[in-house]
Amino acid sequence: MNNAKPTLLFVCVHNAGRSQLAAGLAALRGGDQVNVLSAGLDPDDKVSEVALASLAEAGIDRSDQTPTKLTDDLRSAQARPRPATPRRGALRNLAATRPGRVGHRRHPTAS
Repeated sequence: MNNAKPTLLFVCVHNAGRSQLAAGLAALRGGDQVNVLSAGLDPDDKVSEVALASLAEAGIDRSDQTPTKLTDDLRSAQARPRPATPRRGALRNLAATRPGRVGHRRHPTAS
């Protein structure tokens, strides 16, 4: 039996907003049971102030984070993570995600 912690890798374009939000929420929910990573295809210089403020409202401090470029090394880190790409509306459903079901789920958009 493999007792290694699962690794969650959240990817978006700039690694400054959605992926940082998702990583912060996943780290809060998963605690020390998961490794949480985030990266971007074309990372910004810093994490969005709006994203940091939103996370702070939930008691999450990610002010020490810096947007990271998605690399092959990062993608292959710790037991082949499955990238999850957050979309609008998906973050509010993160808390409902069952442990072990990691990846992209399409969520209906609000009308």
